[in-house]
Amino acid sequence: IRGAPRVASSHGPGQPQAPLCSPHSMADKNRALKCSCSAPGHSSSLLQGLAALHAQGQLLDVALTVNREAFHAHKVVLMACSDCFRAMFMGGMREVSQDVIELKGVSARGLRHIINFAYSTKVTLDLGCVQDVLGATVFLQMLPVVELCARSSSRRS
Repeated sequence: IRGAPRVASSHGPGQPQAPLCSPHSMADKNRALKCSCSAPGHSSSLLQGLAALHAQGQLLDVALTVNREAFHAHKVVLMACSDCFRAMFMGGMREVSQDVIELKGVSARGLRHIINFAYSTKVTLDLGCVQDVLGATVFLQMLPVVELCARSSSRRS
């Protein structure tokens, strides 16, 4: 079809992927051909970009403190990963307008792992930290990490 985006072919590792398109006709007043496109690597590129901003200390808009230790992050990343943070930053809670938020009920070690997970989708667990991480994930309502902790614990049993 002339002018329509091409359907992506397979690429080798490290090569950019072209958008995948599915042409379909839609009856509209112009009878134009429309297509739905997606870029398969976009979500991981987006996460890598956010992780780079975090590592460089760029555009961080909140500091979470636990026992006077501060953990800086992007509110939008935390909200995307956690129902608790979503309620905290978007609901009627006082944290909406705060730049520094003291968290009680989580350990510094647990929160560190949670923030690393938010920017990487990975969590490193060992016997010394599983309980801290699990406690923080339950408190902050980050279900994917709860599942990872449960799997890790069941493998060790």
